[in-house]
Amino acid sequence: MSEEEFALNPLNDKDKEELKRAFTKYDKKNLGNIKPIEIADVFRMAGQNPTVEECNLMINEAEEPGTGMLMFEDLIKICEKYWKNYQNYSQELKEACLAFDRQDVGVMDFDEMKQILIKYGEQLDENDLELFQDTFVNESGKIIVDGMNLIY
Repeated sequence: MSEEEFALNPLNDKDKEELKRAFTKYDKKNLGNIKPIEIADVFRMAGQNPTVEECNLMINEAEEPGTGMLMFEDLIKICEKYWKNYQNYSQELKEACLAFDRQDVGVMDFDEMKQILIKYGEQLDENDLELFQDTFVNESGKIIVDGMNLIY
C-alpha cells in the first residue's frame, strides 16, 4: 500500500479533542510538540489502530521538515490521511460477514473471520486481533449480524 492510496479524511471536533488529549500526554515539557516516533502511540491513545506500514508512513512524513519535533497542527494534517471512521468500518465488517457467512445464518465465527482476513492479505498483529475481538466479538466467539447493525 502506497501513500497515494490514502484519501484526506478531515477530523471532526470530537476526533480532534481525542487526538489533542493523547498529544498532550506525550508533550511532557508542554512545548506544543512531540517526537515523530510517538505518532503511533498518540494515534492509538486516541482510539485508532494504525498498521505498522501506516505508522512508518506517518513517521517518515513527520520527519520531512527536519526539525525533529512535530507540532499538533502538523499532526492533524498527517492524521487526516490515516484516520479511520469506525462507523464505516462496522458497515464494511457487516458486509464481509454476510459475504463469508457460509450457512447464511447471520453469524460469523471470530476464528474463521481471522483466517479469512489473513488469507486475503490483512497484516494483523496481536494488538489488531485483540482490538477486533474486544470490539466486535461476543462472549461465544461470534460476530452476529442482525438487520443493519452488528451485535457485539
